Amino acid sequence: AYLRIYKWSEGEPAEGGNLLYHINYENNGDAPAENVDITDTMLGGLSYLSDTSGLPRTGGGSGPIVWEVGTLNPGESGGFDLFVEVTRA
Repeated sequence: AYLRIYKWSEGEPAEGGNLLYHINYENNGDAPAENVDITDTMLGGLSYLSDTSGLPRTGGGSGPIVWEVGTLNPGESGGFDLFVEVTRA
């Protein structure tokens, strides 16, 4: 398995506002990746609001937030949006 997970935002954080992140993940290897979890900690004054993953999730606030992807087969990928509140810019 060869996992790649990346996160980016197209906006600028503003205190008191919300910010949208995109998280993508993929297995570029030739074997299944089992028990895959994605973990994120909201640093720098961010707090978890919601996401569009549909994956089982634990954690809240500034985290850590853990999404349970499970098994990711070769060539399989996915992605979701993550919404956070900016508590401090």
